[in-house]
Amino acid sequence: LVAILLFVGIFGTAYLLDRNSKPPSWNISPAEEDSDHLAWSPFEWAADSLGNKLYNRSAMFIPARFGGLPYRFKFQFDLGAYTVLYGKNLSAITQKHPELANNISRLKNPFLFWNHEQQYRNPVFRLGDIRAERTYCPVMKNYGEAIDLATATDSNALSLGTIGADMFQHKVLIIDYPGRRFATGDRIPVSYQTKMVDIELDGQGRIILPMRFKNKPYRVLFDNGSSLFPLMALEKNAGLFASGPDVDTISTWSWGQLHNITGKQMTDSFELGGRKFAPARMYINHAGLGIARHTDAMAGNALFWDD
Repeated sequence: LVAILLFVGIFGTAYLLDRNSKPPSWNISPAEEDSDHLAWSPFEWAADSLGNKLYNRSAMFIPARFGGLPYRFKFQFDLGAYTVLYGKNLSAITQKHPELANNISRLKNPFLFWNHEQQYRNPVFRLGDIRAERTYCPVMKNYGEAIDLATATDSNALSLGTIGADMFQHKVLIIDYPGRRFATGDRIPVSYQTKMVDIELDGQGRIILPMRFKNKPYRVLFDNGSSLFPLMALEKNAGLFASGPDVDTISTWSWGQLHNITGKQMTDSFELGGRKFAPARMYINHAGLGIARHTDAMAGNALFWDD
């Protein structure tokens, strides 16, 4: 499946405590004037063992260059989050390249991002053919892990952060799952013109897809950072879609916190984003970690990766 997403809303204030402030937009290098040209970047699937099972597509990572450094980094591709650098990883870089420490400072507005105290000024990302830059990028000061730059090779990229929905605001985003690549641009090329479905952007600029189940409408957040799960809901909403005994349990991490997610089989087929799906497994997020509370459910990559 090739997913075409239009980020035409404004990155809003749900992340913000100061509602008069908005983070600046990312400047994405423009595509060529040819209407069929897009700037593409590859992504890679990451494998991980959860419990006693190996999952080959546990997360999507984008290989990237950052800040003019000669190393190959990787960023988790997570449209349920916003773009951020991991503080502990960044500290390992500034120890070897102390001149970069001059780019790190306190946020001008300490209320802009609720749990961040630092910013990296004038970051430049190179993601395949895509160049992205902005006046600053928030830094999760105490998140991440120390990395060894001596181990960075083309086959061993070092984790540095997350690339989220804010980078694609006011842009077209195309995710080519079978081709393991994505593209962004200002318009949809003629070769990708197809039947479109209206979507919604929430206050954080994240994608909400329309869903119909048993002739009732629902709002479902699209979160490609939740890679393993076809659909997920809070415990209070799970009964809308699935019943019966648990058929699966997965222990997973959400921003440093481990919690159990259980799965039940849905009782009927459904339509999501204008496409029909057979009954899938609905996973229940009992802890409520990493899931939007203002929607009915969340859809991950598993519905779209075309196994």
